[in-house]
Amino acid sequence: MENCDGIHKLPLLEALYLSDNKINSVAQLKELPLLTRLHLRKNELVDLVNFPDLPALEYLNLRETKIEKLEEIKNLANLKNLVDLNLLGTPLEENVEGALKKEVLILLENLHLKRFNKEEVTEEDVQEAKELKEERIKEEEEKRKEAELAAQEGEGEQD
Repeated sequence: MENCDGIHKLPLLEALYLSDNKINSVAQLKELPLLTRLHLRKNELVDLVNFPDLPALEYLNLRETKIEKLEEIKNLANLKNLVDLNLLGTPLEENVEGALKKEVLILLENLHLKRFNKEEVTEEDVQEAKELKEERIKEEEEKRKEAELAAQEGEGEQD
């Protein structure tokens, strides 16, 4: 199977197992309001740009998909009930080198993930992600101020 055409005609679905296919888009799943479990393991998904708003979705398995860019995870922020996310075996996991849990917790900070990649998400994990985000914000602010100061000094020299 290469796409999800026709599945939208089954609006009462609560669990959907589409593992081991060649699916590269799940936009057609947008009309499955009761879906709580979605298994997309070993599919051709590269991006999550058109990931549908699935209001009841609690579990999402994207294991061994082709997702490699961290910013793609932002497209899952609309999944307000998501508590369990699996990205094991994706290029993204290799690209982030051990810090994927923190990065996902930062990008999906408005969600309440309880499990990530088959591991519990602890309060300590959440706190570490918040601290890392705050540190990055502080660094960006310092860089901005330095650039602003350098620009002002450059203007002063020209006068």
